[in-house]
Order: sequence, then structure tokens, then C-alpha cells
Amino acid sequence: MNLSAVTDAANTTSDKAVPLDVYYAEQVLHAIILAFISFLGITGNSMIILAVLFSRKLQTSTNAFVISLSVADLLTSIFFIFMIVAVLGEGMWLIPGANWLCQLTGFIVYTCTGTSLYTLGVIALNRLVLITKPHLYPKMFTMWKLAVWVAVPWFIPVCANFAAISTGLGGYGYDNAQLACVAVLNARNNSMSLSLYTALIGFPVPFLTITICYVRIYLHVKKHFRERKQALQHSNGIGITQDTPNDRKSIKISRDEIEITKNLFLVVCAFLICFLPFFFLISIPGINVNHELFYIRLMTNASSAINFFIYTRKHPDFRQVLGHMMRCSYSKIPQPSRVLKRLLPEQS
Repeated sequence: MNLSAVTDAANTTSDKAVPLDVYYAEQVLHAIILAFISFLGITGNSMIILAVLFSRKLQTSTNAFVISLSVADLLTSIFFIFMIVAVLGEGMWLIPGANWLCQLTGFIVYTCTGTSLYTLGVIALNRLVLITKPHLYPKMFTMWKLAVWVAVPWFIPVCANFAAISTGLGGYGYDNAQLACVAVLNARNNSMSLSLYTALIGFPVPFLTITICYVRIYLHVKKHFRERKQALQHSNGIGITQDTPNDRKSIKISRDEIEITKNLFLVVCAFLICFLPFFFLISIPGINVNHELFYIRLMTNASSAINFFIYTRKHPDFRQVLGHMMRCSYSKIPQPSRVLKRLLPEQS
């Protein structure tokens, strides 16, 4: 990263920005809430990663994307520590001589946010193929192709951010109008804010992908069960017996996949609920919404800690493994991996 370009952009913007008018008590409360979110995010996402590492049952192609999502949220939660420093600053960055740390924080948080949204888009596509075109799934998600699928959501936000920096659009640094390490605009570029630029790069494509994929999944599942119900009614009407064990097994597997898909859709909904107000506010031209963003940003920050609670409540496989981990019953984790077997004490 060209830190000099980032510094120039940050300094140009910060010098001309009007300091945010809030009480210091508000800053302290904001910092306390952000510290709590950071703790939950670090703890929860670490447990999700360890759950996949400890149980072969969770080592699926879909969960490769879940791991990528958790890594992005974990990095974001770690760098929230420096966001706390930014929030407590009174018009200046509180660590003299370490402006690069604020710049790096802004870069990481914005990049990981974009990565999360693109990863959710890829997860939606993954579920669509698995449920509607299962015969194509093994071909589309082989080991090396899976690595590419996982890497693309990281590649796009990183390239978009470097493009903004290298073209002189702006950079990352401390903004005393928002009391945060954020994307800041170079004064020579007055046509759009860098926050809006990153939103336009990171939001429309994955949002449309998510919407189209889950609508198609819903329509496919609805049609599938309607046709199956009609087939069963017809079979019973002519005296054919109920489903064979193999039929019941296929239904069960289908229902399990649907439950996992519903869980992942909840993750998408939680992310969008947290971020849509932010995207809406920064898209309003010519209006100073820094005071509103001071509070709305807490909603966006909360998205990095919320997935753990969704998995522990709704995901059929993660719920079981994470439950044993929280009770420290590691020996009861289903299908333990080699890593877990090595960590567990030998049974006498």
C-alpha cells in the first residue's frame, strides 16, 4: 500500500473537516459498546473457525466459505481495538507517530466488509447449485475451484481499494468529522465520497446475486415439495405403499440442506439489516450525516459478532459442535478431526 498517498489524502480531508459535535460521554459509551462487540466478535468467530477445525462433520465445501466469512469478521473485530482509540480522540488521532495504524485499520475494516458481502453472495450461489443442480455441484466446487471461489471475494475489495489509492481518489486515515479511521476523500476529488465509491463497488453485485439466488431456491423448493405431495397423494390413491427407506433418506437429506440454507439466509438478513442504513445514509448527496453515522456505525460493527449466535441457535451441525465446545466437552464432538484427537488426552 502506498502509505504516503494514503497519508496525503487523509490529512487533506481531516484538516478541512468540521469536528463532530458530541459529548465526551457519548464517545465513551460508543467506545464501551464497540469494545463489547470486539470481544464477542473475536471470541465467536474464533470458535466457529475452531469448530470446523475440530470436526470433520463441518469440513464441507459450503463451510469453506463460512470460514472465510469468519476470518473476515475476526480481522474486523481485532482492528476494532484501534477504532476505539479513534472514537475517543478529540479531533485528532491519539497515537502520535503511528498514523499508519489508523490507515491500516480503515483499509482492513473496509476490505473485510466488502469480502463479507461478496462471500455471502458466493454462499448463495453455492446453495443454489447444491439444491437446484446437484449433478453440477461436484464439478463446480472441486478442491482447486473451491480455492478460487474463496479467494475471489477477497480479491475484489482489495483491488478496488488499491485502485482508489493509486488513482488519487482518496485513502484511509483519521477523520475528526466521524471520529473514526475511515475512507477519506482527496480534496481534489469532489464528485463523490470514497465511502460511496466503496459502497458502489461492494454492494450492488453481491446484493443482486444474493436476492436472485435465494428467490430461485425458494421457488425450486416450493415446487419440489408441491410435486412430491401430489405424487404421494396419487400413490396412496391407487394403493401403493408409503415411501421406501431410501426415499425417506433422500427427503431427510433434502430437508437438512434446506435447514442449512435457511440458516445461511438468516446470516445474509442480519448483515443487510446492519448495513442497509449505513449504505442509505452515505448515498444521500450533499447532506451532512456524520452525527447519524456516529451511531449507525455501531450497527455495522455489530454484524461482525452476530453470526456466532445464529449458528449456535439455527445451524443443525454448528449448533451441536459449538454446544460441546461451550460445555468444554470436546470428547463428545462428532467425527473428531486428527487435530482434535491429538489435543485430547488419551483414554485409559
